[in-house]
Amino acid sequence: MDIIGPRQIELKVHGLTMEDHGRVPARIFANKLKQLVGALEAADAVANGTVIHTYILASMHMSEPTAVLSEVPLKEEVEFRSSAIPVFNDAVEGIKTNDMRVERLAPVVKKVGLLSSGAASKFGFAEVRTADATVVRIDSFLQKRAAQIRRSANERWFNGAAIGTFDGILDYVDNRGSLPQIKLTLTAGGKEIDCI
Repeated sequence: MDIIGPRQIELKVHGLTMEDHGRVPARIFANKLKQLVGALEAADAVANGTVIHTYILASMHMSEPTAVLSEVPLKEEVEFRSSAIPVFNDAVEGIKTNDMRVERLAPVVKKVGLLSSGAASKFGFAEVRTADATVVRIDSFLQKRAAQIRRSANERWFNGAAIGTFDGILDYVDNRGSLPQIKLTLTAGGKEIDCI
């Protein structure tokens, strides 16, 4: 695992199954990398009024398809202004909790929706890690939440996070990556819940 410096961000893509751990089609990895850059550019425009940074490939690893990007100014004479990376993380957190940030960060939310597309059907999941040790899981849950936000922009019903407890049977644990996932089958009703 690389040390992520300031103004750097890492993308790691995992295969569909635990057996496919390090095997991800090149087209899928390249597409997710392109979509991450698109989301960062949208975040840059939100943070600075326009895109003032570019993203340079700092390192890559093939054993687990991973790329580290460095955020640098587009023009040498442009001083560093606000980084897009915290804005990207803020948009992801807004999607997860479906709070008011999604309206303010709508262009980034749309790009994060694209980044999460194909999770669980074309790739297992991805992780985005930053210098402050923040790890974002790009998976089918995030994809569903982003799609829900797009559909429910005009709805007035409650849609968001609530605190509660569940009773059930632990079906499996997927411990790949930094954020393990479990599947819980509820005792009442038998509904399955994916938890991170």
